[in-house]
Parts: sequence; structure tokens; C-alpha cells
Amino acid sequence: MLKNVLIVVDDIEKSIEFYKDLFGMQVILKNEGNVILSEGLVLRDADIWGKILDETSTPFNNMMELYFEDFDIQHRRYFMAKILANLEMRALLNSLAKTMK
Repeated sequence: MLKNVLIVVDDIEKSIEFYKDLFGMQVILKNEGNVILSEGLVLRDADIWGKILDETSTPFNNMMELYFEDFDIQHRRYFMAKILANLEMRALLNSLAKTMK
């Protein structure tokens, strides 16, 4: 039986917010560079991961697949649309800020 899935991330705080906002996960345990979320998801800081293995992770290597099953797809679509709108707004504001310099 699978109990945990570990994902190496560059920004722990942003990753926590992402999984909280999109999937409603909660922080179960948090210590330096490691976070366990509900549903058994473990986030590990990439710097700590590299120190443990004496290696670095390869960003954007597309060597994995991660999916979640959800029985309330309409609810999930709402949150995904909200996150996408937030990202689009940030991009627009960044673009406007650059043109105003």
C-alpha cells in the first residue's frame, strides 16, 4: 500500500499554497525543508534533497506523472479557473509594470 509520495520543489511555501488552494490539503507536519500534507503528499526543498543525495534535481525534465482522482470535478474546475485567472492577472500586472518603467 502506497503511503506517501514525495515531490522535490524549489519553493516550499508556494507549493504548500498551491496544494492547499487546488486540492484543499492541509499541513500535517512541517520541519526544515520538509512538509507532510494530508493525503500523504510530502514536499521536500530541492536544496535539502541535493544535500541528502549529493546530487541536484533536474528541473523540467518531465520524467514523472502525477494525478489525483476527484469525485467533485465541478468544484475542482472552479478552483483551477480561479488559480488560472490569478496567474493571468499577475502576468498582466507584471507586463504593465514593465511598460511603466
